[in-house]
Amino acid sequence: MEKAKYIKPIKQHILVYGLELECPSIVVNDSVRLNKLLQPLTVSDLAGAGQAGFRGWTAIAPFASGCKCEIESLEAAEVNPISDGISNAFLLSCALNLMDYSSHVPLASSNYSWNTIAGHRKEGDDNPPKLPDFTGQLVDYYINVMVPKGSLNKISENDISWLQTHFDSLSAIVRQSDPFRFALEASIDWRYAKNIRSAIARLWSGIEALYGLHTELVYRISFYSASLLAQRGEARIEKFKQVKNLYGKRSKAVHGGKLSDEALVQAANDSFRLLRDLLKRSIEIGHALTEDDLNEAMFG
Repeated sequence: MEKAKYIKPIKQHILVYGLELECPSIVVNDSVRLNKLLQPLTVSDLAGAGQAGFRGWTAIAPFASGCKCEIESLEAAEVNPISDGISNAFLLSCALNLMDYSSHVPLASSNYSWNTIAGHRKEGDDNPPKLPDFTGQLVDYYINVMVPKGSLNKISENDISWLQTHFDSLSAIVRQSDPFRFALEASIDWRYAKNIRSAIARLWSGIEALYGLHTELVYRISFYSASLLAQRGEARIEKFKQVKNLYGKRSKAVHGGKLSDEALVQAANDSFRLLRDLLKRSIEIGHALTEDDLNEAMFG
């Protein structure tokens, strides 16, 4: 029998725009962490990376001053078919998005830390040091990104604790559940839709995937969501009405019904919050939502 092939782990460092850390580093688990850039990243720094082999540096140069941290991810040298290529860095970005850090964007990967690049070209230095050979690429770069209202950029102590507690659960559910992974991807890539109606459709495709529903959508989604996310009594009744009303806006948006621009933006924001809350509830439970979870929420 052929011996199992050993895949040497490699590190990837993902440059992140729009997220700030108060401390030098946040360890989420053994395979992924957030690192603060210790010096400002400049266009000259990126040009130096370009000379070392980073071909896409000009695309992200306008965002250099807003890059304050990186994701350091330990991952296998070959894509794991079980996770369909979703890396720890992407999962961490998803988790941050679920905690309302939706203005952050992972821009580019590097085989060594962006702290090696940031600040390596000092002003007035005519002979800056040459960077090591660069291996990396643009990873999640879009010109237009929709950002939900209330998005944050400085990560809090409470959210650090949530990440450290639940990241392994998130990683496990992604490997085990295709509907959950589809919904998680919807919570990210709706921001890159060409128009607001398409964004709303993408968000609701994620919500419907979590429940696996095909009939009686409006009542069942409203009832299930209210049961999972609100306490019995007036709070649950109000949540039921909110989700039911939101589904009506979703139908108008997707099918070309008349809605003001303001109403469409509000519908997108509220739809994202609903999907976010359902995903977080599933992560905190520790598995993709099941019929038993719904029955417990409704009748327990």
